Amino acid sequence: MNPLAGYLFSAPAASARRPATRIQMLVLTRIIRPTDATAARNHQPSRFRPIREGMSYRIVTQASRAAVTPELADAVETVFERFAQKAGFTRAQPLQVAIARGYQADSPGHREGRAVDIAAVAGLSFRAWKRQWDDALAAARRLGSVEERTAAVTSERIRNLGYRLYKALQAHGGWRVDEHGWRPYRGVVQLFGPWTAVDGPWKAMRHGKSDDPEQQRRADQTWVFAAHQDHIHVAR
Repeated sequence: MNPLAGYLFSAPAASARRPATRIQMLVLTRIIRPTDATAARNHQPSRFRPIREGMSYRIVTQASRAAVTPELADAVETVFERFAQKAGFTRAQPLQVAIARGYQADSPGHREGRAVDIAAVAGLSFRAWKRQWDDALAAARRLGSVEERTAAVTSERIRNLGYRLYKALQAHGGWRVDEHGWRPYRGVVQLFGPWTAVDGPWKAMRHGKSDDPEQQRRADQTWVFAAHQDHIHVAR
């Protein structure tokens, strides 16, 4: 391969030329295509694309924050559209979805464009949706009969859009399981959020003795749960 490919060569002006016995200097000018300059400025490989808005939902954050691999973008868009329509949103009144960081240089999944963090839905953060969820379940436990408690929990499952989006992502499936990647995520389905410990897919492990060989894995899981209380992380 020619190491000087992609360069323009220009000789010195005639008035500045030296005798033939002297070595002439060549001015090298690197050709930078606009697309290369844009990719370098955004630190995003050209194989990424933004998660696009759909018929019934809108992405309300900058497109560069939602730049991921086409495979992940396709999967997330499918879930968003189906979820928004089922929840009653329309083109005239679309669901709003905020992406926290579609590309994060210091995180393995985000650096490779195969992970995305969903920060908010319908104008509320997932921490807020989870707080409302916890309050509703606490109130349900104070009700007198089993029927009343069951009805209250069912009502919250329908009302709470944060919970419903998490369950929609879980039902869609096909999310990444990396057997050789970053240790906290290794060998588990990469769908994490405020409801993971109870609803899965990586449900809370039981605690054992201090010398239990699974102790490190429980510590990894505790870290994962704590790190995903204010957003949903999903990878493909």
